[in-house]
Amino acid sequence: MEEQERIESQEPMEEHPYRNNKGLKIFILVLTIAVFVIPVLVVLNMIKGRPPFVFF
Repeated sequence: MEEQERIESQEPMEEHPYRNNKGLKIFILVLTIAVFVIPVLVVLNMIKGRPPFVFF
């Protein structure tokens, strides 16, 4: 019981400053997609016999 009262009496944690940063979230999402998609395209190009970084 004492432990629960002690936990309830603590102040809530401060909100992290990057939590509501929409631009940062979009940037991280795009970067994550690029990290997984570009290597697949490179491998497919190499299998087809084209240079690795010719996408178009």
